[in-house]
Amino acid sequence: MTDKTEAQLDREKAAVAAMTNAKSNMDAVLARVTTLERVLDDASNTIQRLKRTIGPDCQMVWHDGRSERRDYVAKFADEQVAVITATLSK
Repeated sequence: MTDKTEAQLDREKAAVAAMTNAKSNMDAVLARVTTLERVLDDASNTIQRLKRTIGPDCQMVWHDGRSERRDYVAKFADEQVAVITATLSK
């Protein structure tokens, strides 16, 4: 049996406490990432469902005070779903 000094025992206890805290933090981060992935997947599904409720010629119009930009809603929805899919596949 090895004799450990009080200082060595204190360092080991501190190291164990730090590892326990790090594991707890990692678990919290992983839970958050899992939640974010689920929410992104749900958002993608919602966009795809909403896209089916509009006509192919439906357009959105953006005004910035000087000019106007038009975009087909279905095209915009497809682009957003593609961004979500690419993000989730990384």
